[in-house]
Amino acid sequence: MKREDEDFSEAWKAAMDQAVDTLEAEAWRRGRDGYDEYVTCKDGLVLDREGKPVLQRRYSDSLLTTLLKAHRPEKYRDRSTVDMNINTDIAALIDEGRRRARGG
Repeated sequence: MKREDEDFSEAWKAAMDQAVDTLEAEAWRRGRDGYDEYVTCKDGLVLDREGKPVLQRRYSDSLLTTLLKAHRPEKYRDRSTVDMNINTDIAALIDEGRRRARGG
């Protein structure tokens, strides 16, 4: 149905954009402002002296990293280098093996 109805397709795209914007805003909030999480141990919740559950503020470094990579990829993307001489290196090893096999 989405492919056949242009109005539906446009409305679907707008709804998806709005949903992703909401998720991104929540990711920013959790990374920047943090969120409360109950402290637990092997016996369950940790309680304070009045018997109330203890909360600690948590932050999401992984969400912040993901957002930085998305919005500033030139600065925060994962960097890797590729040795483009691998074919030359492999060819040299093959030649060396052949020389050894011939006794040279």
